[in-house]
Amino acid sequence: MILLLSGCSVKKLIRTHDQEHESALEALNGNRKTLDWFDAKAAINLESGKDNKSFKAVIRNRVDSVCWMNLSVAGLSVGRTLATVDSIKMAVKFPKKQLLRMEFSMLQQRFDEAISLKMFQDALVGNPVGLSKAHEYYTDLDSGQYWIGTLPKNEVLKLEQAESPMANQVYQYWCDKQTGVLTKTRIIDVGRSAKIDLAYSNFKNIDSLNVPMHIDIRATSSTDSARMRVKFNRFRVNRKLKFPFKINDSYEVLDLQ
Repeated sequence: MILLLSGCSVKKLIRTHDQEHESALEALNGNRKTLDWFDAKAAINLESGKDNKSFKAVIRNRVDSVCWMNLSVAGLSVGRTLATVDSIKMAVKFPKKQLLRMEFSMLQQRFDEAISLKMFQDALVGNPVGLSKAHEYYTDLDSGQYWIGTLPKNEVLKLEQAESPMANQVYQYWCDKQTGVLTKTRIIDVGRSAKIDLAYSNFKNIDSLNVPMHIDIRATSSTDSARMRVKFNRFRVNRKLKFPFKINDSYEVLDLQ
């Protein structure tokens, strides 16, 4: 469910009132954190339909290289995930031992979007997902926050109401006007009538960067919805890490298409 694009700065900002919108641009670009290494512990709650599950997670990350996660319930490891530049592997132990493998290229074809390791890594630290020099950006104010999007707000509303068949994604960002921190990212897939919201709160200064300790992710479509809440209770940086992921022959291997 979870988990950005280009590292270049956004340079195109379309609208009037140049000073206000220049400030919005600076706020958005100021949220790009580079944490070469980090490890964290978190409580994760997942809601989907009538299901409600809670996990403890240990997360280890090296930027642009690998993201590793171990999930446990009541102190018992129930699954482990390893995401690299090319693929995601998930080893689950219940209800039976299975190794699930997915290529990022397959996900990109299915969702018509550049889903990548960087997307997952940026989502974890509150970087603006999908930010790209290739897009033109429109800005506005919304409830005292800077609003920035790849379409004007009124155009986004028209597309949603018309249930347009277009497959392209629309990106929107909200930044606190006082602190500049990114408080929310919204990705809308108009053609599929789906969207995902990533809300960030409880920021902590770590290595001179504002890192969100709480992440609230909501995914909705015309037929389904899910929610995942992540609360970090430890977040450390600049420590070289190991990413153990050994799978024995007792696991059934499934390549997801």
